[in-house]
Amino acid sequence: MQPKEKEFAIILGNLVRKLRRENTKNYSLYLDENLIPSSTLQTLESAKSSPKLYALMRILGGMGISLADFAKLLEKELPKDIFKKE
Repeated sequence: MQPKEKEFAIILGNLVRKLRRENTKNYSLYLDENLIPSSTLQTLESAKSSPKLYALMRILGGMGISLADFAKLLEKELPKDIFKKE
């Protein structure tokens, strides 16, 4: 992973973790009800890789958050130069 891609993955993972903690009561129940493998969520939250769009939408949907709303929240967290050439 390139440095900026890693930075993006860390910010995205931290935001997903924050939202999950705010919007779900029981971690195991949340995973079970939304058919999300724990490894998928752990990989995303620990920034080991960027998520596939389908997985991200499933994770967000389980919290009642739309992709559009998540994108707005994520944009606020990202540094302005995240997509500029290093």
